[in-house]
Amino acid sequence: MIEFINKIEICPITDIQSISGTTITMKQDKTKDTIYSINDILPDERDSEGNINISYSQSLSVICDKLNSSLLEKYRNRKVVVKLFTDQQDQVLLGSLDFPARCSMLPKLNTDVLNFVCESPEPLLS
Repeated sequence: MIEFINKIEICPITDIQSISGTTITMKQDKTKDTIYSINDILPDERDSEGNINISYSQSLSVICDKLNSSLLEKYRNRKVVVKLFTDQQDQVLLGSLDFPARCSMLPKLNTDVLNFVCESPEPLLS
């Protein structure tokens, strides 16, 4: 089983110039944001077979320290690509330009919860 470290990078798809493998190139003057989770990074994936193809419902919940208001505004209800890092120095993307993940946020008293959901034709971990 692949273990992920408690670090993710979030990139709004409107700020991405291109993606090659797991390398994300941002548009000029745009940056990705790094967030550290206070819980384990455990993506969930379920496959479902439709009339034509199999699709994969992928989700990820990240509990983190309180985010500043600019990050909350930047990512609330946005389409994003999330880069996950493994303990073996590998990287995995949740979402793509064609099938982005949807970010939603749930502010709590001492923490914030970031939820990412994605429907993809490709499995997260192959």
